[in-house]
Amino acid sequence: MAMGVAKEKVRRDYSLDSNDPGRVDHEIGDAGFIRIAPVAAAAGDMLLVRTGPTGLHVVILTGDGYVHADMRPRKVAEVPGDVPWPVLSAWRHPMVAAEDPFAPELVGDSRMVH
Repeated sequence: MAMGVAKEKVRRDYSLDSNDPGRVDHEIGDAGFIRIAPVAAAAGDMLLVRTGPTGLHVVILTGDGYVHADMRPRKVAEVPGDVPWPVLSAWRHPMVAAEDPFAPELVGDSRMVH
């Protein structure tokens, strides 16, 4: 399991170039994550970001920055500070969302794409 997601729901055909945020949002929702307003994102939440014209990337927020798979050193890295890319959507693990005192900031159906 990755972040509480059953391994059969984790994609094995991940591509470095993808230009379909709707598809990625749908798959994150199918994995059980809850879509939240990006302004409500906090440590532990995932952000789908656009890193370039055909690049989508997922980062996980920490208390001091974010964690992501960095292509340059080819490793997972924690980076201090703000995420430097445009945020397309934000997601929270369902166990955290169930305990979230800011539940009104959830964006309804997790499959909804804005």
